[in-house]
Amino acid sequence: MENKCRFCKILSENRVITSYEQSSQTFDSILFKSPNFIVVPALGSLVSGYLMVISRTHYHAMSYLSDIEIKELLSIIEYLKNILKEKTGIMPIVFEHGGALNSLRKAANSIEHAHIHIVPLHLTSESQLINETSAVTINDIWELQRFQGNPYLLYINEENKHYISYKIELESQFMRKKIAIEIGKSTEWDWRKNEFLDNVNKTICIFNDLMK
Repeated sequence: MENKCRFCKILSENRVITSYEQSSQTFDSILFKSPNFIVVPALGSLVSGYLMVISRTHYHAMSYLSDIEIKELLSIIEYLKNILKEKTGIMPIVFEHGGALNSLRKAANSIEHAHIHIVPLHLTSESQLINETSAVTINDIWELQRFQGNPYLLYINEENKHYISYKIELESQFMRKKIAIEIGKSTEWDWRKNEFLDNVNKTICIFNDLMK
């Protein structure tokens, strides 16, 4: 376990949610496990249904994944997107602030352990986001391997169009700030200060039937 890594701690504790419980500990508990990833309800869930897919290995970004791991990740993302679309009526957006080991440039993620955010949200400011970050289109997540060693922002929209920004240094929790503005909570983007435990528990309710 990497020293002081929040996600490595979740992995080591291996606390799996088997049924819905109103508990302040649910945000550090695991909804689903696969050979190379875990899925958790995100602490600081700005909306209900907000999930994070975390690599079991302490990579600095999903760009470091092997081919086998990428294939597995793609299956997990598709599975979760379909469930959230069915349960919430909203096709989720997906994003990652990818870090880079020993890079002089700072990534916009707040935890240096590879994780992807899956958020049921219609982002009306998408065109502004793409322009602001100088994002370019890529075919799919397989192309992340080309950006290994560079901080980047991966953004996948509701239509499954993939964008990546890698030329501009973004501020911490950049995408969370955009989401907070979108939902009218512009000052509540920081997950450390705004846990949104009610939304965390609503997320667990969404998946409760699948955990029985």
